Amino acid sequence: MESFVTIKEFAALANKTTQAVYKRISQQDNIIQKYIKFDGKYKLISTEALKYFADEPTEEEQEQPAEQPKPEPKPEPEPEKPLLPASDLLNSTTNKLVSSLENHIDDLKKEIETLRSELAEKNLQLSNLNERLANEQELHRHNQLLLASSDSDREKEKEPEKQGGFLKKIFGK
Repeated sequence: MESFVTIKEFAALANKTTQAVYKRISQQDNIIQKYIKFDGKYKLISTEALKYFADEPTEEEQEQPAEQPKPEPKPEPEPEKPLLPASDLLNSTTNKLVSSLENHIDDLKKEIETLRSELAEKNLQLSNLNERLANEQELHRHNQLLLASSDSDREKEKEPEKQGGFLKKIFGK
C-alpha cells in the first residue's frame, strides 16, 4: 500500500528542500511522475519515490567544492542554563498568543464602537436631511398652489374685459 505525503513532508523525509523536490518533479523525462497524485489543492507524492532521491547529494553537499573535505562536526557545548521543559515553553507560548489575541480583540471592539458612533452620527444627519427635504417639498407645494391661484385670478380679471357688451365694443367704453 502506497502512502502519500505532501511535498513539504516528502522533502523532510528525503533531506531535501521543497524547491529541490519540485525541480526534480518538473523534469520532463522524470520517473517520479508516476508517484504523484493531486488531492484537491495539494500535490501528494508517494513515499516509494524516496529511492530516487537517495542517489542525489543534498544542496549543502552540492554547494561545497569537491576538493575540500567535509568539516568534522564540533560537539555542541553543554548549555549553562537548563532548558525549560516543553510544557513550560508551551504554556509561555500559549500565554503570549492568548495575550496577543486579547489585545487584538480589544482593538477590534474599539474599532466597532467607533464605527457604531459614526453610524449613529450619519443616521442623525440623514434624519435631519430627510426632515429638511420634507419641509422644502411642502414649501414647494404651497408655492405651486399660490402660483395656480394667482394665475386663475389674472384670468378672471381679463375675462370681464373680453366679455363686454356689443355696444361697449362698438363705442369703446
